[in-house]
Amino acid sequence: MEFRGKMSTSPISSPVLLLNVMPDPCKPVNLTVDYDTSALFYAGGTFPVFTVTVVSEDGGAVRNINPAGVSMLLWKGQATGQRPPPEASTLKCGKPKKTEKEECLYFRDKVIPDRVGKYTVQFVLSVDTTNTIWSNQHIISVVPSKAVKLVPETPPATPVVSNNNVLANRTLVESLWLKIMDEYNNPAGEDYSGQVRVSLKNPAGCSQKDLPLFEGKASTATYQLTNGEAHIENLALAENSPGCDGTEYILIFQADILELTPFELPFRFYNDVENQRQMSALTKKKDCLSISIEVYRSLFDTNNQLISELKGQVQLAESKEKQLKSEIQKSGLGCTFSTISAIGDLINQKRAEMEHIKRQPRRTCSVPDPFRTSPDVLGKVAHLAKVEEDDAAKVISWHLLGDMDCVVTVTTAAARKIYDDTHGRQQVMPLETVFWKCSARPLPHIRNGMNTFPPVGNPVFARDLLIFPQYADKCQMVFGSLLGDTILIDDLDSANHYRKGVVQSKSQCPTLLTRQGDRIRSNGKFGGLQNKAPPIEKLRGHVFGAPLPKEYDAACRHVELLQQYRGTLEKCQAVQADYAAHVEYLQSPEMQQKERELREQRKELQDIEKKLASTPVRAPLSSAVKRAQAHSEGEPSRAPSKRARLKPCRLLD
Repeated sequence: MEFRGKMSTSPISSPVLLLNVMPDPCKPVNLTVDYDTSALFYAGGTFPVFTVTVVSEDGGAVRNINPAGVSMLLWKGQATGQRPPPEASTLKCGKPKKTEKEECLYFRDKVIPDRVGKYTVQFVLSVDTTNTIWSNQHIISVVPSKAVKLVPETPPATPVVSNNNVLANRTLVESLWLKIMDEYNNPAGEDYSGQVRVSLKNPAGCSQKDLPLFEGKASTATYQLTNGEAHIENLALAENSPGCDGTEYILIFQADILELTPFELPFRFYNDVENQRQMSALTKKKDCLSISIEVYRSLFDTNNQLISELKGQVQLAESKEKQLKSEIQKSGLGCTFSTISAIGDLINQKRAEMEHIKRQPRRTCSVPDPFRTSPDVLGKVAHLAKVEEDDAAKVISWHLLGDMDCVVTVTTAAARKIYDDTHGRQQVMPLETVFWKCSARPLPHIRNGMNTFPPVGNPVFARDLLIFPQYADKCQMVFGSLLGDTILIDDLDSANHYRKGVVQSKSQCPTLLTRQGDRIRSNGKFGGLQNKAPPIEKLRGHVFGAPLPKEYDAACRHVELLQQYRGTLEKCQAVQADYAAHVEYLQSPEMQQKERELREQRKELQDIEKKLASTPVRAPLSSAVKRAQAHSEGEPSRAPSKRARLKPCRLLD
């Protein structure tokens, strides 16, 4: 299926396509699809944007879905049930724009097929190697694009006529159907009616007075055009029509509506019936050879294009394989495997390591978060970040203890809904009312790139120790607003030394937290129970969780690289086999025979064209004219002398 063209259409609300699977609140179970159902699908144009949302059992959007796991399937024909047919085309989604929702997946700029008819669209999410979620199948109708040309339903042969009194010898077209088509040869004129005007085009070197005339000595002929179709029948030249003997003229079929490209049909004109008969046979032979040569040429062009594409695919696959092998070696994994099965064993080994690491105990947050899957809700503050160091996690969690239970929403409307549903007991924080400008401002002891005093205790902005598993940009706003420029430092003595140095440098010192659990407020006050963090156990789970160890991330990276390498290696082996098989086919005796036949037919066509171009001008009172006169007087005409039978042209099987 060929895809071309561009046309932008914005998505609007539409009926939702749903598919229910086994209920599990932690896993995606539905796919919802929104698009502009009022849009017309013009052949060769662009589909409206399809917006796909992965929904969990409780109705909330599942976030952080890998776009590579969601595909759009398209095929011609009616719905086939739950699964698409094998010939369905697979299209991938694009990245969301800044103004679009992060939890949605967008399929934009997908080109509509160039043939009209009924098509089916379906979306699929690959959760893992064994679990997939399918949307409902949706029928769309592809309609013709803009009407651009008038063309014949079946290409006619080249007419050969003479100007004698026998109508059959003067007939240009016995029966020809013309249709209005779009640029992809789809009928596009059902709503158009009018007339088709037929005229003659004078070749270079002939005067206007030598232009042949139609019956009735007319220079034009008119036919009716109804619903985009016109039937041209019994179009003939007038008796004793003017014209240059042996000249090729062109019939122009022009519709009087729209700006359509006219159809042009060349024909050969002779003053001599005998010439006409001979040249008619040669012209038919020429048409036959031209068709055969075009079939051969199309075959060889297709094969050459295919071999070129396969060669490019082989080079690309080999380059990708080398690149991935280099990345695997740089990752510290090494590359001692050489078979696909060995790669699969190593992937299973790495996955087992990941499962073992995940089962190891680590710090977790136990704050309940029932609002996380609601629309436009990010979740509670305690769940939005993780901290690797235990000491830092304890003191930062304690410092934000009053905010850990706060629900962060994207919009004020979502925050207000939670507030109303909980009768005001749940604190909320809408991001659209938060003002925080991210800046690269350095720590306060640094000015113009220089230290104003030598700090001790390893000071660092507390917000820089936070790890955001998702919504990084939004979480930077949240914690930038909650923590501000709060600094974490090793101990209380280092914190006092730091504050003293900043103040003596005539700068404002922010709140200081220590890894030992102390706090010096921005006004300089410290000490007392209010400024001392309790043991982490007494925070009752209101603490930022710990991220998975770096070994887990390394194993994930290894699995990802190995999967990519295995897929690339499989593709490389497949395209290499295809390329070798096609090269062998092109060198086969069958293809070599076709090449010889093509050369022979081209030479034969050149000879015929030379004969047609060098047709001698014969006297108007030839033996053919005498026979025509005798026939008109009732005398039996003699049979024409036998000519050598033309060798039939050979067509491609």
